[in-house]
Amino acid sequence: MEMSRAGEARSKGESCTTWSALSSEGTASICNKSPQEIMALFGPHLTHREKLELAAMQEVWYFALCNKSEGCNNDGYDDQERNYILFRHEHLRYRYEVLKKIGEGGQGQVIQCLDHKRNILVAIKILVSPSSSKQETYQKMELQIALELQDEGSDEDFNVIKVLNIFHFRGHYCIVMELLKESLHEVIRNAGLRRLDMAMVKTYTRGILKFLRHINSRKIVHADIKPENVLVKDTVTGTVRITDFGTSFFVESQPMNVGGTLEYLAPELLLGYSLTCGVDMWALGCTVAELATGRELFRSNSHEDHLPRCIEILGMPPRYMVNGAPDRTQFFDHRGKMFCPGKKRVPGSFPLHRVLKSDDPEFVEFISSCLRWDPNCRMTPVQALAHNWLRTAATSTTTASKATTTTVAAPGSVKHSGAAERRMEPAQRPSSLLAQASKEKLKVVEEETMVEELVVQEEETLVEELVVLEETLVEELVVQEETLVEELVVLEETLVEELVVQEETLVEELVVQKTLVEELVVQEETLVEELVVQETLVEELVVQEETLVEELVVLEETLVEELVV
Repeated sequence: MEMSRAGEARSKGESCTTWSALSSEGTASICNKSPQEIMALFGPHLTHREKLELAAMQEVWYFALCNKSEGCNNDGYDDQERNYILFRHEHLRYRYEVLKKIGEGGQGQVIQCLDHKRNILVAIKILVSPSSSKQETYQKMELQIALELQDEGSDEDFNVIKVLNIFHFRGHYCIVMELLKESLHEVIRNAGLRRLDMAMVKTYTRGILKFLRHINSRKIVHADIKPENVLVKDTVTGTVRITDFGTSFFVESQPMNVGGTLEYLAPELLLGYSLTCGVDMWALGCTVAELATGRELFRSNSHEDHLPRCIEILGMPPRYMVNGAPDRTQFFDHRGKMFCPGKKRVPGSFPLHRVLKSDDPEFVEFISSCLRWDPNCRMTPVQALAHNWLRTAATSTTTASKATTTTVAAPGSVKHSGAAERRMEPAQRPSSLLAQASKEKLKVVEEETMVEELVVQEEETLVEELVVLEETLVEELVVQEETLVEELVVLEETLVEELVVQEETLVEELVVQKTLVEELVVQEETLVEELVVQETLVEELVVQEETLVEELVVLEETLVEELVV
């Protein structure tokens, strides 16, 4: 019956049918079955490719018969971007059951799967099917680096994501990794206006730096450090793991085109310089700033706008970096003045301490040391781990939080201590019902007091957050106002210039028109003179005509007389 229902579902064109014919209990997975047994059961329903795959397998841990998708690449398995088209509960390499997609990017997609061999949940990154040998080389580089960093204990000692398996399936490289809770991007988003406790920010920072110190010693550049690629292993201790080596490379074999995420790109990448491990320290500074403020540090509109945005906060880069940049003409003119496509950026108009909104000079100095223009002048991971900001205790934010917690607990105990003492006095003992009612009333009073205190604290917190938000908005409005004023001035100057040009053009046209009028007057006078001459000729013709008439009359009379004679 199960076989017939599955075949009927396939004929109706359903996307995925999980077969359970091997078990009378109707289990969804097939475990510990040989490929020959699968072939015997489902042979007529298998494609030629699936039969070849089964012939190469030693055992089947999970099997789900899915209809062939209607993709446009790779025999229908891939979509237009050459991503593998997934269906829920289908199998990957006859072992992993697809549960849900948890991430997606230009290099592939990450899905949550159940490993039926080990009976654990895992994350699998399925890379796009390579469209060229160059892209395949980059993918093999990612696999090589992922395996290179899988030393014994590297996950615990250096916070490297644990890679459990690597396999090739239907034209796609697949990396099986441990499944972790959430990324720092989600942590920031969930914190919202409350922001993260600074002690936790320091913990996360130390975790990332341990990873960077490790890969720095291996001469490896991650090239895409950002909150999305830092996964939380333990939310209590703040243990993290760094993932995604899709843009990573060895320093001595730097690829021609290095990827990365716009908001975290180091300036030397845009200017065309060779890259070093310093790009990861720049991205770390951007990431830590985002952890502390809840906002991206460099909010750029495009690649052309990213460097001007950095200059707006950090000021102009050193002259030698500008002059020696292979791609300087994309961002600077021959005088070293930067181009500002779209929004105009004024160098240093929005300084770093103002963006960070921090009164902690050590924190500002830490971020500043990560964001030095010259990569050779930035802190190394070893220097960053020894920085005073990471060595000091929790900041005032943490202290205030602890003080707040103490304040919440204290008022209730102080307020009702007298009542508790009176209740313990050996005075007249009330009945059991009265005693119970008194206890319940006291409990209600205490709960009401705690609720009032919590409401007050929440109101105070909200007020503080609103004040910070208001200050941020005011600063942004001031910057926007200054920018608008500058744009208006430029626009006014442009309009004045255009009006002057138009006025000069009109004057020239008027002069030309005046000349034409004068020529017309001369032509009119000439025509009048010609008309006078013509009138004289007419008069002469009239006189001549009259003379001729008279002569004709005389001639006629003469002829008549001659005829008479």
